[in-house]
Amino acid sequence: MLCVGSTRQTLRVYPTVAAQSIVTRYEFGRHFMNRRIAFLVLLIVMLLACGPVAAATVAPPTLLAPTAAVILTEPPASPAPTETFAPEPTETLPPAPTATEIAFPTVTLAPAVSPVAEIPFGQQAYDYLVSLTALGQRIAGSETESQAVDLLAEIFSEMGYSPVEQPFTFDDGSRTAHSANIIAVKPGDSAREIIIGAHYDSVDIGVGADDNASGVSVMLEVASRVKDIETPYTLRFIAFGAEEVDLDGSAYYVSQMSAAEIANTEVMVNLDSLIAGDITYVYGDAGRAGIIRDWVLDYARQEGLDLVTSPDSGPGYPAGTTCDDCSDHAAFMEAGIQYAYFEATNWNLGDEDGYTQVDLQYGDDGYIWHTRYDNLEYLEETFPGRVEAHLSLFATLLYAIVTQYYCPFADILIDIVNFYTATYSGNRDERPTYGSKCFALTEQFTTKNEFSACSIALKTKMKVKSGFLGHNSRKSL
Repeated sequence: MLCVGSTRQTLRVYPTVAAQSIVTRYEFGRHFMNRRIAFLVLLIVMLLACGPVAAATVAPPTLLAPTAAVILTEPPASPAPTETFAPEPTETLPPAPTATEIAFPTVTLAPAVSPVAEIPFGQQAYDYLVSLTALGQRIAGSETESQAVDLLAEIFSEMGYSPVEQPFTFDDGSRTAHSANIIAVKPGDSAREIIIGAHYDSVDIGVGADDNASGVSVMLEVASRVKDIETPYTLRFIAFGAEEVDLDGSAYYVSQMSAAEIANTEVMVNLDSLIAGDITYVYGDAGRAGIIRDWVLDYARQEGLDLVTSPDSGPGYPAGTTCDDCSDHAAFMEAGIQYAYFEATNWNLGDEDGYTQVDLQYGDDGYIWHTRYDNLEYLEETFPGRVEAHLSLFATLLYAIVTQYYCPFADILIDIVNFYTATYSGNRDERPTYGSKCFALTEQFTTKNEFSACSIALKTKMKVKSGFLGHNSRKSL
């Protein structure tokens, strides 16, 4: 019988052993049973593997909704945009408000309590945001970007991680320069990985508080919270360099991944520009392939949190998705890895493509990113409470993903499908019928519980891998 431990541990059946057992039984059947009986034995084993899981998980924590995000329909009066803008990089930023001056929502954490359990979600992220923006502009290849690398490595080290620097070179059209990704890994119950990424560089105007010190800060807070607790998957936190050039840091990271590492990646979560925009969004793969996006949206609805996805905005922008080449999710998506992308903007404004973040009277015609208005002082004065509310919301959602999102059947079923594909690869007349039975069993036993969406996604991936869809697509498991 397959079951999951009460503290949400992974299945206590090792998939490789299960697959080897199936191989052994099949070989035995070749000598003592006819082909039809061998199929029946294999089907029974898969029935057991695809069967229901008892008491699968701890119930999700009860989370109080963060202070509602400010959605501007009739924007409040604010100072004229020209009166408040980013200080020059050589200027010293004013001291950050103290913790008593900022009202962070209090959130109840999951049963596995980390050392920072008593700190409200978003408060740590705010502190990291202040520290990173205090460096000034973090232009790719600059000395300040290098200082950001040192700061991030120091922060990860203080948490107890062993950060690794992944250097690379890039060409911005006028020069060849150096940058680096910073990587910290937290082992989980499963060796399969969730990658959490955010770029730390900025452009040469403003100080990049929204784009993208905000994303890095949320990633750092969650890395701190989960350091000493159990998580279903192994977590890989990556601060990408040189995103503002040509998505170079994330592109380089994916280019160095082996096929096995790509196949071992469950999902990539991208955090980019979280605190300025009117509305808080999550994007993902198009249609039913966006499993992690839909999981997060469902979680947010259950917990009363303000989160939506993008509307259908015409060619190139199907509902629930975003641009294919505008942030660090792009290289992972191209590699066939499922993604979730968190962002704050406003798809109802401007060209309705997600680039206009706020009402046109604010920032530079509604743009905060890549303008002089991308600094903490302007955002806090113009949109009171928004920075804190957004940091709290996104930290809550990311924490939920890394502590609760889990597909318990994947490890076993993937090995079974791999075995099946290898065994019957030469007989396409038999493969579809047998495979369809397994997939039907998977759906039958899992659509009745909380893992239904995961099982549907797994079924689709297995069909693609095994050739059942009738085309040449080969998405990675």
